[in-house]
Amino acid sequence: ELSLDENHIDDEVASVLGHALTTLESLKSLSLQGDYEMRHGSISPAGMAAISNGLSQNSTLENLYFSRNRIGVYGGLFLAEAISNNSAIKLEVLDLCCALCSVELAFSSQGWGTFFRFLSNSPLKVLGLGGSNISDDVIPTMVECLNSMTSLTELDMWECSDITASGWADFFRLLKNNKSLRQCKMLGINMNAADPGMGVIEALSNTLCDRTSIESTFNSNHTLEHAELTFGQTPAIKPLLKMNENADKIEVARQKIIKYYLLKDNNLHELGRMDVGLLPRVLEFVDKYEPTRLYEIVRTTPSLVQNIKKTTEGRGKRKRKN
Repeated sequence: ELSLDENHIDDEVASVLGHALTTLESLKSLSLQGDYEMRHGSISPAGMAAISNGLSQNSTLENLYFSRNRIGVYGGLFLAEAISNNSAIKLEVLDLCCALCSVELAFSSQGWGTFFRFLSNSPLKVLGLGGSNISDDVIPTMVECLNSMTSLTELDMWECSDITASGWADFFRLLKNNKSLRQCKMLGINMNAADPGMGVIEALSNTLCDRTSIESTFNSNHTLEHAELTFGQTPAIKPLLKMNENADKIEVARQKIIKYYLLKDNNLHELGRMDVGLLPRVLEFVDKYEPTRLYEIVRTTPSLVQNIKKTTEGRGKRKRKN
C-alpha cells in the first residue's frame, strides 16, 4: 500500500508514479487524495495521462483513490479509457469524489457518456463519484452502463447537486433491472419545492417492488439493500430494503408477491384461482407475517379452505389405496 494523501502531488510526481505502475508487482492500493479544503489538488490532465498510461499496463492494483483532486475532464477520460483497455486489470475500488466537479472543467453530457461507457465492462466493485457535476440528461446512459457493471456493489454519489428530483426519480426507475448494486449513497439530493423527495421515494419503492402484477413484482429489484438518502428511509422503502438483505432472491420475490400483491384487497380473488398445492404455503406465510389478514382472507374467500380440504382428503384417499 502507498498513501501520499495531502502531499501536494504534482505532474512531475504523477509521471514517476505512472512509470512505477508499469513495474511494481506487489502494489495493491494507491491513495493520492487532496486536502479537505481542496486547495492543493495539483494533478493536471497531463499528470493523469501519465498515471493512466501506467495503469493501462498494471495487473496488481486493486484500490485507487483520487478524491479531492481536480483532475479535469480529460484526466477522468484518460483514467476511464486506461481501465477499459486493460483486460488484465484487477481494480475494484475507484474513488473520484470531488475530482470531477470543477465548473471550468465541467463534463459535457457526451463526455460523461463516454466516461461511463469506458467503465461499463470494468471489474469495479466500488465507485465514488460524490460531488460530481452529473446532470439529469446523463442519467439514462449512466444507469445503462451501471447495469452492465456486474461486479459493482457500491456507488457513492453524495452532493451531486446538478441532478434534480426528477433526475433521481429516473435513476431509481432505471435501476429496476440492476442485479449487482447493493448500496447507494445519495446524501445531499437536490430537491425542488414542487417535489420534496416524494417522487424519488415513489420511484425507488416501485423499483424495489412493482405491484402491477405478479410477474412485475417477481422482476423487481431484489438486490439493493441500503440507500442513504437526504430524507432518510421512509416506511415505504425501509421494509423492502430489509427484505433484499436475504441472499435467497427467489424467497425475497416470493415474500414481496404475497405481501405486496396478493394481500392487496383488490387482488385477493387471485388466491382462489391459485394452484391448490401452493395455497397452504401461501397461507402459512400470511399467518407468519400478516396474521391479522389471515382471518379476513378466509372470511372473504371461503373457497380457499374448501379447496385445501378437498386436496388434503384426496391425498389421504390415495395413501390408503396404496
